[in-house]
Amino acid sequence: MKKIISFAFVLFFGAAVFAQNSVDISQAIDSSSKEIANVLPSKAKVAVATFFSDSKELTNYLSQEVVKKLMARGSLTMIERNEKNMSLVNAEMEYQYSGSVSDDSMVELGYRLGAQYLVYGAFDQLGGMLQFTIQVTNVETTEIPYMKSFSIKKTSRLTELFGDSMEMNSAEDYLNAIARCQRKISSIEKDKSKAVQNQTARIYATYQEQINTITSEEKNPWESKSEFDFRIKEAVDTIVKKRDAELSGVEKSVNIKYDNLLKQVEIQKDKIIKDLQNTTFSLAGKSVQVMLGAFDAEAKPKNWPVSIKSLDKQVSYIYSGKYIVNDADVKTEYQVVEQARKNNDFEGEISYRIIEGSTKNSFDVFVVSVRVFIKSSGSAIVNENINKAVGSLNASKNLSGVSSLAITEASKQTETYSQTERSSEKHWYDDDDTDTNVGTSTSETSDSDNPFENVRNFFMNKTKGGMNLYDDDVEFEGKTYTALCIDGYTGKQSSDWSDYWGASCNDCYQMNEFMKDGDNIKFKCIGDGKNWRMTLKLYASEVEKASYFIYEFPTKKGKVTEITIPYKKFKFDYSVKRKFDKNEITGVEFFAYNVGQDAKRSLKIFDVRVY
Repeated sequence: MKKIISFAFVLFFGAAVFAQNSVDISQAIDSSSKEIANVLPSKAKVAVATFFSDSKELTNYLSQEVVKKLMARGSLTMIERNEKNMSLVNAEMEYQYSGSVSDDSMVELGYRLGAQYLVYGAFDQLGGMLQFTIQVTNVETTEIPYMKSFSIKKTSRLTELFGDSMEMNSAEDYLNAIARCQRKISSIEKDKSKAVQNQTARIYATYQEQINTITSEEKNPWESKSEFDFRIKEAVDTIVKKRDAELSGVEKSVNIKYDNLLKQVEIQKDKIIKDLQNTTFSLAGKSVQVMLGAFDAEAKPKNWPVSIKSLDKQVSYIYSGKYIVNDADVKTEYQVVEQARKNNDFEGEISYRIIEGSTKNSFDVFVVSVRVFIKSSGSAIVNENINKAVGSLNASKNLSGVSSLAITEASKQTETYSQTERSSEKHWYDDDDTDTNVGTSTSETSDSDNPFENVRNFFMNKTKGGMNLYDDDVEFEGKTYTALCIDGYTGKQSSDWSDYWGASCNDCYQMNEFMKDGDNIKFKCIGDGKNWRMTLKLYASEVEKASYFIYEFPTKKGKVTEITIPYKKFKFDYSVKRKFDKNEITGVEFFAYNVGQDAKRSLKIFDVRVY
């Protein structure tokens, strides 16, 4: 899934922003650039940072156009966007996209660029509203001499730059939009609090300077000490009274600037949630796995076991049922289904809805219906209404851009099945071809499809100790990663290899799609200072046995280590010896090596990539 940011703007605009007429994005840039040039001092040193958006092309366009328009005014000294300066900007923006955001960091960026003023902004989509915000910050004082927001109308040029990000077609799109609203609300509330603090500090400083001037006065020669003390006290009390009166109005004046904006974003958020709950989503094609069991001729009635499994990490669901054969026409029906099985002619569909949960930003996932049908004829062998809760999603977890699935009791049951029954469940390229997977697939490799970021793709293998397998957030170099974590005690191990323990992802089609996308695998890990083994499991066909290739890698205790392994470095270990083929990778395992008796072992794996 793609990471998104809405950074900490001091948003000095209210409801009028939302009521204004929409303008073309080029008009907004031209108008704001002209106003910035008029507001800033002549020859002021100005740097333009990156403008945040959900599209790299749009981000580049916004920054380049703002630079071009400001340069055209001729009254400012623009900081050159050379390789060195852009590396600073890109590094800072990459950090910002991790979710750690503050105006102070933007000020620091301006300082490092040698600028007096830093220009930056964002292009936001809140529900159906498009909004462009541009801000100027004084690097030395942190004051904001210019800040403006524009309602942007949708044009063909903008659609071209923004791409598919302008549309909300999937559940993830809606959840990201809700999270974006929540980030904006949090950002406004922080800015509101900071504005109160800053304004209060400025008032105190101004009046304290006056008080210091008065208290530093010397006694006049015609005054007695008591007269002098009274005069000074009276003057100070007058100033304190003015100061306190001004301070009492700070919060009210700040609220006027921010509360309307908060209300409007809340309205947008509520609209998106309402639209989400009125939409039914479907998983089909590469998002589901259909499996057909062996025909049971002895059962009454005779049937084909059928199951369909969601491969979407947001929908934790497996359906298991039977396609009952009509006894009066068993031969014909058997031949039709058997032919479809041989031709891989089955397709599945899981329909689901997402309903607002009982806690803030939580949403319950309900499977509405399940269908399995023969593609060539369109005839259904499964067509069931389900209406079952299968998990819950927390939109606030999207603050870092990654959806997080909070397992409910219903989804725990599904998860228990997927882990404990894995040894008997028949998957793609299984050793025993009694059951045949007729529709297994998953989406193309991307950040959101990284199987190493979903602990549900793994299970603990052959452990005699007290082992734990879970996911956790790891902070490294300003970014937050989802780590696959293995830790615990190994128990009393024998010399048999099968007593070694670790995490396995066997017969995982999503893993195959991910791993075959390159010739090398690279990941970061935090280990226990001992060696671990990574094993790749390969199948050559549905009837041949598995092959296992291993690579042993070291870890540093409590420290991050980056491991890079070319596939050609994996060596054949056991089972059927054959030539390594990355297209046949169906499983990945991480085993503790040289475990010892009842040893404490731990490993966290994150930022896994293939190239």
